[in-house]
Amino acid sequence: MRWLILLVALVACGGPAGPAGPQGPQGIPGAAGANGRDGADGANGAGLVESHHCSDAVFTAQSTILSHEVYVFADGSVLATCSVWINEGAFTGTWMWPKGTIGAQRGSCFARADTDTANKSFGYWSMERMSSTSSTASYSDPQSQYNGRVYTIACDD
Repeated sequence: MRWLILLVALVACGGPAGPAGPQGPQGIPGAAGANGRDGADGANGAGLVESHHCSDAVFTAQSTILSHEVYVFADGSVLATCSVWINEGAFTGTWMWPKGTIGAQRGSCFARADTDTANKSFGYWSMERMSSTSSTASYSDPQSQYNGRVYTIACDD
């Protein structure tokens, strides 16, 4: 019995705890957990609500293909793209317009493409949405005989 009391006294009167031992080995991975719930929808305005695609071929000093695309988003912002294909290549202008601007209302965009083969200077095309069935494309180059010409291009929406 004396030994039992001595043993209890030694255990009860021990000094401070020693340092933690080393990390044990990695255990076996557990089973995969269940999928979480779906996340919230994206920011307001991220969704496309309307699009218009207009294209046509016209003739200035050379055959020219014009394309006007307008994408309207839920927040009222508008992405407008003008493309002009001529002998020298394809030229594109892309414009992002905030809600409430004239550019957004008209789906305006501009593309630098000098279509006058006789007088190369700084010609460019501007395009605007006129209705659900047409857009206009205007050529601007003060040194060209085609300056100020306006073409109507048909839409397929």
